[in-house]
Amino acid sequence: MNRGSIYNLIQRGSVSILLFGTVGGTVMLGQSYFAHKRRRLAALKEHEKNLQDERFAEDEFNQLDLK
Repeated sequence: MNRGSIYNLIQRGSVSILLFGTVGGTVMLGQSYFAHKRRRLAALKEHEKNLQDERFAEDEFNQLDLK
C-alpha cells in the first residue's frame, strides 16, 4: 500500500464515521424528543384527570352542603 491509498482509506473511513455519527445522533435526538413528548402528554392527561376528580369532589361536597 502506498501513502496515497492509505490517506484515501483514512479519509473514506473518517467520512463514513462522521456520517454514521451524524445520522445516529439525529436518530437518538428524535427518539429522546418523542419520548419527552409522550411523557409530557401522559403528565398532562394525569393532571387533567386530577382536576376533574377535584371538581367532582367539590361538586359533591357542594350538593351535600345544600341539602
